[in-house]
Amino acid sequence: PRELRVENGHIFQRPVRELDSYRGKKTRYENLLIEGDYEAEGIRGRVLDLNLTIKQTEDGYEHFYIYLAEKKHIYTRIDVDAHASMIRVNRTCSRKTPGIINERSFRYSDEEGVLKLRMLLDRYSMEIFVQDGAGAASFLIYSEDDADGIHFSADGSAILDIEQYELVV
Repeated sequence: PRELRVENGHIFQRPVRELDSYRGKKTRYENLLIEGDYEAEGIRGRVLDLNLTIKQTEDGYEHFYIYLAEKKHIYTRIDVDAHASMIRVNRTCSRKTPGIINERSFRYSDEEGVLKLRMLLDRYSMEIFVQDGAGAASFLIYSEDDADGIHFSADGSAILDIEQYELVV
């Protein structure tokens, strides 16, 4: 469920506030320098509320990747293309499911090199809210329940803030 608001002539979508009452254990990291692959201790799961702030460094990155619902070679990948201001969600490696579109993309507006993402995951779906609700998208996740790894990667360097809540249902 989403709340819709009009701000400055634009529609913003956010998760309903009632979801906050399902938040459990919190794990938080600030100002992590991401260069190459990075896995943060305690950041994993399939039923969670994950808030990320990705900031360009002086050297910057062109692509920042978020791997979700991961187990060995199974995952769903979110590719943040900073040059094109595009987010691509790729489920090609999540599990073989014939007849579905495995990659979708959408634009985001860059706010001075800062990208805010809020992702709500349950066992088989994911909601992504971009830049405090300026954009939103929904996806199904096809990997098994125990594929709960999460890691990050950058082809340059980025500063990452992470705030994860386990959702208690």
